[in-house]
Amino acid sequence: MRDVFSEHSIWFVRYALVLQCFAGTLLVPACSGGTPPARGPERDEAVTLLRRCLATQQATDRITCEVINERELPDSADGWPRLQRAESLIRRDGDRLDVSQKYWFPGTAGFKRQTQRWRAVTTRERGVLYYNGIEITEPAKKGITDQDWTGWFARHGLNETTGGPLDGYFPPCGCRRLAELLLESPSLRLHGTESVSGAACKVVVAKTPYGTYSLWLGEAQGCVPLRVTYEITADDFHTASDKVPFREVTLTNPKGKKLVAGTSSRATYEDVVLRQVGQVAVPVAATFTRIEWYGDMNVHKINHYKRSNVDLHPAFAGTQAFVIDLAEGALMNNMTDQTSGILYVWKEGAVVPGGTDFSASIPDPLWKAGSRAAGYAWGVAGAALFVAGVWLTVRSKKHYTRVTIQE
Repeated sequence: MRDVFSEHSIWFVRYALVLQCFAGTLLVPACSGGTPPARGPERDEAVTLLRRCLATQQATDRITCEVINERELPDSADGWPRLQRAESLIRRDGDRLDVSQKYWFPGTAGFKRQTQRWRAVTTRERGVLYYNGIEITEPAKKGITDQDWTGWFARHGLNETTGGPLDGYFPPCGCRRLAELLLESPSLRLHGTESVSGAACKVVVAKTPYGTYSLWLGEAQGCVPLRVTYEITADDFHTASDKVPFREVTLTNPKGKKLVAGTSSRATYEDVVLRQVGQVAVPVAATFTRIEWYGDMNVHKINHYKRSNVDLHPAFAGTQAFVIDLAEGALMNNMTDQTSGILYVWKEGAVVPGGTDFSASIPDPLWKAGSRAAGYAWGVAGAALFVAGVWLTVRSKKHYTRVTIQE
């Protein structure tokens, strides 16, 4: 006779497990402390708004402009001077970037030697960066090159110092605009309507691996962000290039002291001023404030941007834009080849091998008298060693016994 109770029990257990799995898929996101995926009209409208935002911001993908950044670092633990100033000339043609900058430490005698000017020309194929003193007019004799377009764009292109937030590039986003990052978030949704300086804005919010963001988008201004806030926790990624969460990121100050791991970071982008350039509302002024905590210490940065001479239809042909003016024969630190021992130089508009270097430091150029004398000395020593080696070889042959192995 069949065990009816056992058979029914088996089916009951199966049915209960199915219900549990189904219920778990519905309840776990809401109960686990995570943010449930946004669905419906609120997400759809947020997506539409961010796409309009991107369309407006992409008008600056071809631009020439000048940006002055008056920076303040109050009560910062990293040891840098409180007042700093960056003056940037930005020329952009899609993926090509030409950024020149003068960086000042006004009124700080101890950092006067670090006042400098630099230029970075970035293309998909290669980036080239070189520095010079503020008052030096001759071409630079040393440079750095790399083929990491993504990293180069963020470090030496559009970033916090050069006014990147004006065009949607914030520190956690790298080479992507913030709107692109938020469009990938499952939690993206419309949070309501608010006014910023008299302008009606739609507020969108989203949680990402790089923190939690809120954007106030001015609909009448092409959905340009008129205010942005975000917060990064110890478990979030601090920047787009980080491989570890913020709690494992440490900071080194100018004196070489390492601060403790990151605990949190907050930022606000506000006081936005727009100017109509053709059909586009272009941000020409704003304030971006970022404060980071490393344990009980903080790094506080306030950036006051002012942008001028905006041209959204520049003619680059026949100008010095994207033309690298390094000195012929300039030594190049090739970041894509740090182990081969090949010494690279700038020659006829390209980075080419110029010799070998197996020492720990860059050798003196051959145009220095000391280097030439040292070369002659090493040549004589090498010849002597060669003669000695030949003599030992001839002498030792007298003592050899030829052995033939027969198979």
